[in-house]
Amino acid sequence: MPHDGLDFRQRAQLSELMDEPCSREVIEACLRDLARVNRWFGAYRPLLRWLDEVRPDAGSEPLRIPIRILDVGCGYGDGLRRIERWARERAIPVELTGIDLNPDSIAIAESQS
Repeated sequence: MPHDGLDFRQRAQLSELMDEPCSREVIEACLRDLARVNRWFGAYRPLLRWLDEVRPDAGSEPLRIPIRILDVGCGYGDGLRRIERWARERAIPVELTGIDLNPDSIAIAESQS
């Protein structure tokens, strides 16, 4: 029996506001808020730490071939922009690609990049 009488086998399927039909302005506001939350709570830190651990140029000559990174569901593109800054600070060539099901998200991310 679940704790406190809660039965999580019966969950409501709630959608997010930005997953529903809405204006580009609403989507942009949602994505901007998510990017702000990501910055406040350091959401990029685990990824950047991992990139520092696995980067192929550590202790050797500079890379000539870029590291290619694909962000599936890139939304606002803030994660890719943060990776770009990380790579630039380390002189690591990168090719970054973001894809998202929502074409408005891609247009918004491109306008911010």
